Amino acid sequence: AVREGAAVYDAATASGPFASRYTYGRLPSWSRRPLEDGDLFHVDLYGTLDGYMFDFSRTTVVGTEPSGAQREVLEGVGESIESSLAALAPGMTGAEVFQLVRGKLVDRGLADPPSPPGEARDGFAGYDCHGHGLGLFWEWPWLTPWETRELETSMLIAIECMAGTPEVGLAKLELNAILEESGPQPILTLPAICTADRL
Repeated sequence: AVREGAAVYDAATASGPFASRYTYGRLPSWSRRPLEDGDLFHVDLYGTLDGYMFDFSRTTVVGTEPSGAQREVLEGVGESIESSLAALAPGMTGAEVFQLVRGKLVDRGLADPPSPPGEARDGFAGYDCHGHGLGLFWEWPWLTPWETRELETSMLIAIECMAGTPEVGLAKLELNAILEESGPQPILTLPAICTADRL
């Protein structure tokens, strides 16, 4: 990324026994813990290129095929984000998009319903934001339960989640698309969930 002219703000990573965290919890957001075969590993990479923000996340299993339980988490997260992104349309509110993503995750047992207003919960209750606009910075609309701003054509939207189970850990996935009248146009062709059979 740097070689191509990007300014990387951070690469927030977590793996193995820490895969239930967004990141290792320090700056920089990585550690020197050696990766091990079978670790769930996720990264959220964000920064700018020519002044415009990029922000995406991916998850993989290190060195081997996912276990059955890992595959259920990876496929559930992938389906939730990919299908929600495909459903984006001008006029939807951030709250409607949030509920679309969270509803799919809850149905799969990968997240809890959102917290009541003013109440914060830890762990697998979930981070009550499933994305945001992108441009010169992180921008409106935010995909939260209370966002009334609407999506408009030509917006770049990042749609994301961090979800999973206590036994497996959390998978992180974030996809970006430009919202056009004809529908959302994804801007990366990398596989959403990077397992050996999808590369």
